[in-house]
Amino acid sequence: MAKFKKGDIICGDNNQHGITNTNMTKGEVIEAPGNGTIDVKILEHNTHPSEVERIYTKLGEGCFKLYEEKSEESFEVGQLVVPRKEMCPHYDITGAPGTVLKVEKVFNDGKVFLRVVDHKDKRRMGYTNIVYAKYFKLQKPVLPDELSVNPNAEAKVTVAQKEGRPNLKQEVFGNGTFITVEDRYTIFIPTTEDLIGVSIKHPTDENNDEVGKALAMYRSIYKHSQKTK
Repeated sequence: MAKFKKGDIICGDNNQHGITNTNMTKGEVIEAPGNGTIDVKILEHNTHPSEVERIYTKLGEGCFKLYEEKSEESFEVGQLVVPRKEMCPHYDITGAPGTVLKVEKVFNDGKVFLRVVDHKDKRRMGYTNIVYAKYFKLQKPVLPDELSVNPNAEAKVTVAQKEGRPNLKQEVFGNGTFITVEDRYTIFIPTTEDLIGVSIKHPTDENNDEVGKALAMYRSIYKHSQKTK
């Protein structure tokens, strides 16, 4: 009995073939004569996007499996996202570990327009690209239990005020303290001094306190995760 029928959506299941391998993340069965081979049209490919729409014939059906649609989070403009572990190797900038991106536009074809707001290579800050949303997830920072309000936070605010910095705001939040200076710098201060997270508003960005706080907190948590590995 044939493994597939005409019209089935499949993906590569091994690397026996040079192109229609595990990097072919989506394809369509064009012909399935029932003799153990199939003709496949490539619909999505991680490393060779130029192969999309190309048809390969007489391929062993044992090299493929049925495609399973991944559940994707519904993104909205302005949200912060991070790369998933199952990342497209083509996304070497937006998919780098520790990267935080801001959703600038959402399309109807499963793609989103993202801008890098935090990256281990600071030269990549502000980089933009249109990517598949399935490779990203919403940033959902959760503070470790051992992080509590820094007793020195109030002292730091007092020092900054004495230095004459204008528009300085302090807000205690959960297990830490946010300090916003001049509506440009947002600092998250947990208990441990070397885990402080700082975000800086880009001159072209609109002022958004929530994005600044989320980014500052994420940087603090990311430092913690790297330190405890």
